[in-house]
Amino acid sequence: MVHNIRLYVVLLFAVAILTPQLSAQNSEAKDEMSGMRQRIMDFKKMKLLEILKLSGPSADEFIVKYNDGQVKIDASKKAVDAAVKELQEAIKRKAPAGELTAKTDAAVKAEQAYFSVLIDRVSSLKSTLNPEQYAKLVAFEIKFPEWVQRIAARKAKQMTMEE
Repeated sequence: MVHNIRLYVVLLFAVAILTPQLSAQNSEAKDEMSGMRQRIMDFKKMKLLEILKLSGPSADEFIVKYNDGQVKIDASKKAVDAAVKELQEAIKRKAPAGELTAKTDAAVKAEQAYFSVLIDRVSSLKSTLNPEQYAKLVAFEIKFPEWVQRIAARKAKQMTMEE
């Protein structure tokens, strides 16, 4: 089970990296990325409700807990992004070794906290699901980033072929 959780964390980290929030050059591109991310999250929740066969009050309870976890994940991701940005700036300006070490440690600590929040969201949902549903949730959360990555790669390939 620990191996599955680690794999889940690594895959979710990959999705977080694939979300090019920082690379958007203007507000229009940022709005488009934000809208795309929201559509993906909405699709993900709908698919989860379908896979877990949840409806009515149980679906509502699940979505509330899932969304609470997402708020924490988003906040933690912002902390990681800020720590990495500070680290990159320190590297760029050739900061002293002590400062680089401190900023590196802060980035690693933020990343560890982020992974912990990812695991906490899945764990927090266990009490609302039966063992089969929980197993399906874990499997889906592990495989979903791979699916998003494949779709993104196909879309990128189509865009380059159209040019």
